[in-house]
Amino acid sequence: VDVIESQWNILQSHIQDSHDFTELVGFHQEYLSALISQTFLDIGSVSRILDGIMKLCLQFCWNIENQDNFSNTSELEHIAESTAKGVMNVVRPRPTLPGLNQQ
Repeated sequence: VDVIESQWNILQSHIQDSHDFTELVGFHQEYLSALISQTFLDIGSVSRILDGIMKLCLQFCWNIENQDNFSNTSELEHIAESTAKGVMNVVRPRPTLPGLNQQ
């Protein structure tokens, strides 16, 4: 949130000082580039982790919404536990295969 807010304020300042549309386009491109780099979305592994977590959150919400009612708390606990395990699988570092030279 801090990244978005600070970059938004910078963009707003540039917009007020701009003189033509071409300048605005350049400022907007700088804004987008700063957001991507400062939120680490340009790092593939981070982007994949965040994407995986968001998909799990959506799946969790879908599971909750599609339950007519929970006959007991164990069903809800099972859904929550499955989601937590999924998140851990997404963020857990992957072991490398022996013999592969990673650079």
